[in-house]
Parts: sequence; structure tokens; C-alpha cells
Amino acid sequence: MKVTLLGTGDAIGTPKIGCKCPACMDALRGGRSRRMRFSVLIESDEEDGRVLVDSSPDLRWQLLKKDLSSVDGVIWTHAHYDHYAGFAISTSSPRSGMMWLPISPLRSRECSSPSFRSIIRHWRRWGCELTTARRWLS
Repeated sequence: MKVTLLGTGDAIGTPKIGCKCPACMDALRGGRSRRMRFSVLIESDEEDGRVLVDSSPDLRWQLLKKDLSSVDGVIWTHAHYDHYAGFAISTSSPRSGMMWLPISPLRSRECSSPSFRSIIRHWRRWGCELTTARRWLS
């Protein structure tokens, strides 16, 4: 198994627009402070074994950088925009596969946003299975 941190930044990313702090200035120059938003790729040794943990708005660039055209599933840790929006804007969405979500996410207030609901509809239309994680996985 191989785990790759595709992005380790916060919800906004680094550099932040308009910020002149030392970290953002370093990031603007391409330094070590530059951070894409959070996503993790888990690859197994088996065929069809690529799963994302969260899909940040930076997912398109993250997958291009890894030379990946698709994944086999995604685990969304929670329904905040910076953890799921990558599939809304990415052309790499799988046509089949598995999506895991925290416990009863579709009943929570944060999952009622139109953008999150749209992603769920698209996944179901593509034939992806929607699975709610058990309490011990949360």
C-alpha cells in the first residue's frame, strides 16, 4: 500500500489572495510554503486499488501532477466544500466505483448544500455505490 499526500493545506490554500505574510510571500515565489488543499491518495498493490480521502478544489491539479486519469473510490471525511468540491470541477470522476461518507451525512445540515447534493446525484447517475461508513470508521 502507498499513501500520497496530494495536498496538505488548509481550506483556503497557501498563498492566500492578498496576504503579504512571510509564508504567503514564500509560496508566491514557489517556495516550500506553497500548499494545495487537502487530499490523500491511497493505492493498493491490487488492480483498481486507488482511493482518495477527500477531494479538494485543487484535485484537478493534484491528479494531473500524479498523472492519474481516474480513481476507484473516494472517502469524504465530512461535507465541507474544501473536502468534496474537487469532484464537482474535475473531469476525472469515476464512472463506477464506491463512495464512502461519514455516518448519516445526508441528514446533516452541512450536506444540504446544492453543490454537495449535485455531486451525489452525479455519482448515482454514473452507477457509483453510496455507502455510509459505520460508527467505528468515523
